[in-house]
Amino acid sequence: ELWWHKILAIKNVRSLFTRRILVVSREIKDRLVKVWRYPDSKVKVTYHGVDTAHYSPSLEVRNQIRQSLGIPETDLVFISTARLSEVKRLDRLIDAFDFLAKEHPNTWLLMVGGGALEKILSQQAQGKASKDRIKFFGLLLDVTPYLRASDVFVLPSDNEGLSLALLEAMSTGLICVSTDCTGSSEVITDGRNGYIVEKSVDGVLGALRKIMGLSLEARKNMTQTGVDFVRKNF
Repeated sequence: ELWWHKILAIKNVRSLFTRRILVVSREIKDRLVKVWRYPDSKVKVTYHGVDTAHYSPSLEVRNQIRQSLGIPETDLVFISTARLSEVKRLDRLIDAFDFLAKEHPNTWLLMVGGGALEKILSQQAQGKASKDRIKFFGLLLDVTPYLRASDVFVLPSDNEGLSLALLEAMSTGLICVSTDCTGSSEVITDGRNGYIVEKSVDGVLGALRKIMGLSLEARKNMTQTGVDFVRKNF
């Protein structure tokens, strides 16, 4: 169609006047080269970097934060650190957690972040049976203490480039769950250092249930695999 060829021509002209195009994931590069026909030699993948000394596990901080929140040491804590916007689809996570919480009363969900949907998501959570175990913290300058207090990070987005929050959580020693969006498969090897799921409540819930079924040793192995991966590659 004419509109497609017009857009394609604009993209091609733009690429002619650039020396280098930096992208944050291989999937974005593949899209530029295969769909928009950018020259492969001009497109370079430049991954985010993570301060792995800052984003690291701390048993002391874990215990302090949990004590301040009234969360028992042995309970399992899920967390999201994300902008509260439509594309992040945090409604999926709230729904999935509520189903899980009915089966497992020793679970909690921490929602860290601010955004346009803060009121809507808070109202959604208040309508759930698990509302007392879903906590909102708003926008924080440093999310590290709450990551350290948690066990599982969940990214239920419709779309990403390559999630820096995902890398930060993995570096902090959390098992990571992500919907199948751009970049996640470059971080998560499914079943090894986390889980990649379909973009649905059932997809997210399935991964949460798998994690609940893991032994403590299996969880520790998965988190250490993730920490080692980020330290080596990011």
